[in-house]
Amino acid sequence: MHLLKRAAGTSIQDGPEQYQITGLITDLETGNPLQAEIWIDELNGPMLESRYSDEFGRYRRLLIEGTYNINFSLFGYQTQSYTFVPSSSQITEYNVSIIPLPEFDLNLDLDLPNLFDEELYAVISSDSFQDTLINDTSPSYNLPEGEYNVMIYSENLYPEHFNVLLDSNANIYKDLRWKSAVYYDDFLSLDS
Repeated sequence: MHLLKRAAGTSIQDGPEQYQITGLITDLETGNPLQAEIWIDELNGPMLESRYSDEFGRYRRLLIEGTYNINFSLFGYQTQSYTFVPSSSQITEYNVSIIPLPEFDLNLDLDLPNLFDEELYAVISSDSFQDTLINDTSPSYNLPEGEYNVMIYSENLYPEHFNVLLDSNANIYKDLRWKSAVYYDDFLSLDS
């Protein structure tokens, strides 16, 4: 029953629990609510599931006395941190507007071998994002600034795996080769 009261933020005789932080998370430019990940460094660990604000951008964390560092993170936005000491006399309220990252174009130009007839996969990912395109020889993305991992493969092509630091528009050319071709010669000249 104690945990149920803590989750509701109340204890019948003594009023609401005061050691807590609550607030709204919004986009700095639009003011729209965001469902961002929230974690407190002092209460975070590998066994805990990620916590997020609700669809209205509201969040609440129940605490005990101490000093805490709370973090707000969402793909496409700058992570923001706030250090605070919760009060025993009132609920700590902290509204945060997080800043969108600039967006850039990433264009891939994939040169395929002759007679290529397989499914081609292009996978781009980061810490909190992943997208897979199938059979697109010129994949284009509009992504927030950041570091991305790109993997291009099919059943019989050598896989291309590379990292991209996207801080401006980027065009990347890749000449894809068959796995089985150890040596390639077009035999246009039989002199050598």
